[in-house]
Amino acid sequence: MKKLETQFAVRQLAIVLTTTLMVIAASTTAFAEEDEAGTVMAEAPKIGLEKLSFGYSFGNRLGMSVFHGRPSLKHSLNLSANYELTDKESLSFGIGGRGEPITNTRGTEDMFFISDGSLSVSSSRMPKLELGDELSIGFSPSASLSIPTSASSRKVTAYYTSLGLSLPASIKVGGVGFGIGTSLSYTFYRHTGVVFESADNDSQNGSNLSPLSAGISASVNYKISDVRLSSSYGFNKSRSYANQSGDSYWRDFASFRLSASYSINPLLNVSLGYSYANDPLNRFGDLRMPFFDTFADYHNHSRLSLGLSGSLSPFSSES
Repeated sequence: MKKLETQFAVRQLAIVLTTTLMVIAASTTAFAEEDEAGTVMAEAPKIGLEKLSFGYSFGNRLGMSVFHGRPSLKHSLNLSANYELTDKESLSFGIGGRGEPITNTRGTEDMFFISDGSLSVSSSRMPKLELGDELSIGFSPSASLSIPTSASSRKVTAYYTSLGLSLPASIKVGGVGFGIGTSLSYTFYRHTGVVFESADNDSQNGSNLSPLSAGISASVNYKISDVRLSSSYGFNKSRSYANQSGDSYWRDFASFRLSASYSINPLLNVSLGYSYANDPLNRFGDLRMPFFDTFADYHNHSRLSLGLSGSLSPFSSES
């Protein structure tokens, strides 16, 4: 068993390193540019570690507080580094953790667990869609690779990696920002259901795994001095396994978020947020309320949280 886990970890590390080297190698190719006289000039790409960021969130699942009479206080920490490949492309790596150190509603030690890592490449090279003299739509496509560093992903859901593509678009009208995004991802699982350590290594128990997933989201934000108000709603459709034999079905999922953030200084922000997520239809086929549902909340699908985030650019030539 230990040998198999070691081989799996080595395979994941090899995938990450290979992907990173391929991206960096591709980015170091010089971009040809024509000057006013028509001479072709080679411009070296801008390369360097640009930004380090963090985000900490501490929140309560409202279902536990309202229906069970006890809070479920969970926290999470995310760390990321941004590496400029060129003046228009960047590579980001993120990893973090989560846990329930105070309330411990699961009855087990749940102080802090490492979450999955992520590696993504984004670009601003795609031309804007001009709608007028001062109105345009900007696009920033990206590709991502998920790294199963958490114990849950390695031992329970047991997946190799997840690949994703996204294409967000944004526009600003009269101080109000609007955005719409599309995403597509595929996860490579080793089994068609979750696997538990207490069972045989080849057995599956349940489904809950969705290899193919596609989503669309809409957002709006407005900034007043140092305060930013934002809201988003997303709809996701996934191809999920129905049983241990690998039969699958299409599942719908929707999410809503409302938040307010305050900029303490150029480096730090504090925020207050509310989030809710569940199937858009109930078991009778009726449309659920998209922001809150009493039955769904019993199963802890809504959450109120406080957050602290910040970023630092110690390696930027402009800082």
